[in-house]
Amino acid sequence: MAQGEASLDTKAVEIIDPGKGKWMYYLSTAWENTWPLLALFVLWELLARSEIIHTALFPTVTVVIGTIGHLFREGILIPDILASLSRVLIGGLVACMFGTVFGLIMGTNRIIEKIIIPPLNFFLSIPGIATFPIVILFLGLSETTLIVTLGFEAGLTVLVNTWTGVKTVPPNMLYAGRVLGAKGWAFFRRVLFPAAVLSKNSAEFQAASRV
Repeated sequence: MAQGEASLDTKAVEIIDPGKGKWMYYLSTAWENTWPLLALFVLWELLARSEIIHTALFPTVTVVIGTIGHLFREGILIPDILASLSRVLIGGLVACMFGTVFGLIMGTNRIIEKIIIPPLNFFLSIPGIATFPIVILFLGLSETTLIVTLGFEAGLTVLVNTWTGVKTVPPNMLYAGRVLGAKGWAFFRRVLFPAAVLSKNSAEFQAASRV
């Protein structure tokens, strides 16, 4: 009987502490997420080497990796990456600032809402890159042009989601805020802004995917 209990206890320990099984699970999960990329790169390499598409338009994976390494050794790659990241960061901040402000105003003022909705629907129906030539006409080809284009495209997303957030705030919450004395800027800062913007589906997080 004691031997039977000992064997049961041993099995229980093996179930509670899987040991190597845990690492096999991690390795299998990593492989499941990696092999599609490897297959894509192999297919890319084979297709590029077949020269169905000219190599200048569709280079091989090895050529791309070699070029990246060359740019890194020459000290060109890192400054270019940092410059691109700075544009994305500044454009995202501009988008969050202006999109949030105008979204809150649209959600609380019906007159401004009716004025902004038609041009908003127009710009939402076209790709953001299509506005780039128009911005060039006014600002020229410069860093400001790139930042404005990024900020405008992401700002539309922030505006729409903030406006929607304001419209979906429970009326009881707004009423409770007014009853407790929140008026003017205090109402925006303490009631409307947290309820409409600071949520799991925040407009700022969604805008980050558009920048």
